[in-house]
Amino acid sequence: MKNKIMGTLLPVAVLCCQLVSSILFPAGGRTEEWIPLISGCNTDFLSNSFVSVAGTLFFIGMILIALYFITLKVMALSFGYITFLFLMLVLVNPSALYFSAVYPALLCLVWMQYCFLERQTFTAFLLLSLATLFYAPIVWSLPLVLLIFLVGAPDAARLSVKALSGLLVPPVYLLSFRWLKFNDADVFLSQYMQEVTTFDFPFNSLHLANYFLIICVLFIAFHAILSIFSKMPNDLPGYIFRIETVMLPLSVILFLFAYKTRSTPVFTFAVLPVSILCSYYFKHNAKKHSARIEFILLMCALLINSVANFIN
Repeated sequence: MKNKIMGTLLPVAVLCCQLVSSILFPAGGRTEEWIPLISGCNTDFLSNSFVSVAGTLFFIGMILIALYFITLKVMALSFGYITFLFLMLVLVNPSALYFSAVYPALLCLVWMQYCFLERQTFTAFLLLSLATLFYAPIVWSLPLVLLIFLVGAPDAARLSVKALSGLLVPPVYLLSFRWLKFNDADVFLSQYMQEVTTFDFPFNSLHLANYFLIICVLFIAFHAILSIFSKMPNDLPGYIFRIETVMLPLSVILFLFAYKTRSTPVFTFAVLPVSILCSYYFKHNAKKHSARIEFILLMCALLINSVANFIN
């Protein structure tokens, strides 16, 4: 009974603390993002706090809906566990409630995974390409995802045609529109290249509590991967776990190279694979002392991170 109470009350308490921290965190200091898909359009409305928060809540809700459909396909996953971990890890960033292009990009990546489960290759890569039009640095992951997907595939030639077609459709349509409507396709491409080739490492803006949390999350995720692969489930569960195992290092690399300002929640890209892998690990190892200790350690790290937002 005590363990059950700890397993429910502790994450709820941490989540409430994070929500309070995000609500009280000032909106000032947030930098304007360049979103390729709506470049040149009037985006002043996004500076309105109510519109920004409403947009964030909408996209988080849509991401959770997509995750729910994935759990319907993969019965070994618990939607409740994933939801709690996903929300807590998203709220790690104190400005997480304010809109960022990261959220629609992540929504595309979640639905991309669902399409992979459905063997919808064209749609999956179309969504991946669309994600790069919301958050440009994702473009660096395209060759690696394409390579991983095609290596060992039984019909690689046919699948490569579908994948490349899906990747090309969004940018071709967007460039055609910009050339016909604004006649600035070359300017757009120049801005896009500048966005994806400008690297910054402002990790001095992170605090000790942030580093402690990142180390805890990566350690637990790595342990979860080892545990899962030691007795890998068959069929769809194994397939989705392999996808998440690939996405996690890609997300970490993206964070290292694309993290420019603290207000842009780039860490959110790693939240998706971490929440799925760790939710399965915690659910199926609930009786193990090591898993319980890691769960409590993660909750403490999240709580310390939230409290540190008020201090720093």
